[in-house]
Amino acid sequence: MGNREAYISGIGQSEVGVRLARHPLLLTLDAINEALADAGLTIEQIDGVFTYPGKMSSFLGFSPVSSDDVIEALGIKSKWHLGGGEQPAQLAAIASAALAVKEGLCRHAICFRTVYEAAALSRPEEFPPLKRDFVDGMSQWTAPFWAFSAACWTAQYAMRHMHRYGMTREQLAQIAGIERGATILDAGSGLGGPSRYLASTYGCRVIGVDLTPSFVAVAQLLAQRTGLNTLVSYQIGDLLALPFPDSCFDAVWTQHVVMNIPDRERVYREFRRVLKPGGKLAFYDVLATDCQSGTALSGAVGRE
Repeated sequence: MGNREAYISGIGQSEVGVRLARHPLLLTLDAINEALADAGLTIEQIDGVFTYPGKMSSFLGFSPVSSDDVIEALGIKSKWHLGGGEQPAQLAAIASAALAVKEGLCRHAICFRTVYEAAALSRPEEFPPLKRDFVDGMSQWTAPFWAFSAACWTAQYAMRHMHRYGMTREQLAQIAGIERGATILDAGSGLGGPSRYLASTYGCRVIGVDLTPSFVAVAQLLAQRTGLNTLVSYQIGDLLALPFPDSCFDAVWTQHVVMNIPDRERVYREFRRVLKPGGKLAFYDVLATDCQSGTALSGAVGRE
């Protein structure tokens, strides 16, 4: 190995938005100029350009700018450059640049990554989306959501995990993004385990509603014995006719409840009514498929 050391000396970022009108190459140049200023360098000192995965003509929204585009636009006298998908993901460009500097192949290198998917969706004639009419191979991870994103893969792994192992209240709270101090309705609160967890962990004010008087009585007793009765309360009530005004809860929480209610349209309508705009419904239920085998459905959805 060479005797040189490699450092990240400057960082830049372009404007970020959902439907930007500015061309992706210009956004890239904005970020590069900001990084150069941060590093105290000029474009004349740059002799290396690195990116991942390079320009993808088949899906320009995902990666619309190549290393050659930047070299030509900025007039860089490049001694070493790299831009292709045959690298181990995003950090590969930085690793390759560091190795090139250390080996003396170049002295100052630019690393960049340009993503334009959201803006490209509003201009399909310029940036055609990647669409498949059938699913096979790699497309099984992207076609259901029409996007290349780790979120797609994570979501499918999460669905498989929940189908096989179920979901804990801790996991559901994380998915729902429960915030400290929120006001929550525990719909079908039973003995009050989830509501006490939310109160003790997040400091939430939780109201539990259940049809069974004995469950409500035990939940109240347990709240007192755990010292959470100032944050948690319980009452007998019908989820099809909740005794609360409109838009009064930050979140509605329900586990293994709605599957027992035939009139689901009405219960979900009630949940929406009592949720504040922007509030969330956190739910976990077990369903039966056509072949009568159990499957899990869980997640969090927001109210507009």
